[in-house]
Amino acid sequence: MTAVSEKTDYWNAFYAGVTRTAPRKPAQFAAFAAGEAAELAAVLELGCGNGRDAEFFGHLGFDVLATDASPEAIALCQKQSHQKTVTYACVPAHKSVETLAEFGAKHGPFCVYGRFFLHAITEEEQARLLGALEQSLPSGSLLAFEYRTTLDAQDDKAFGDHYRRFLDHAAFVATLNDGGYEVLYQ
Repeated sequence: MTAVSEKTDYWNAFYAGVTRTAPRKPAQFAAFAAGEAAELAAVLELGCGNGRDAEFFGHLGFDVLATDASPEAIALCQKQSHQKTVTYACVPAHKSVETLAEFGAKHGPFCVYGRFFLHAITEEEQARLLGALEQSLPSGSLLAFEYRTTLDAQDDKAFGDHYRRFLDHAAFVATLNDGGYEVLYQ
């Protein structure tokens, strides 16, 4: 079994079984990102989970495409969605490249939002994603990523032990700077 299928199996089981225990209120990071993206019309969320942040963005009037590799997560989101401006799609990380290009062509500048997404993908998937962003992200777009760092590795986790790649924050910021991004907050 590959790391990708193991991750998908874990999240399918998670979203099939804990629909009541996963938080439904938007994350504080979503509120922060929404304020920073206020002048943009659209949000592409990578790794939407149970859709709590996507629904929040939709409530604020953003046109949202929320993606996740887990079919169970997407089915849950579609069942519980209350926002007409939010679309959910099952998109594995390795397909995010195509999704980014299509979304940018449709919307112009937009916010790419990923809360706890980067540490859930491999370094290779991250490199492909960042390369795609450098190639196809419309000027004026915003990246908003929250992720686990190497400082988080020893902490207890609310949802147990599963695949997490703890990022070296300084190295990631250097990668963004090398890619021509301006880091506004960290």
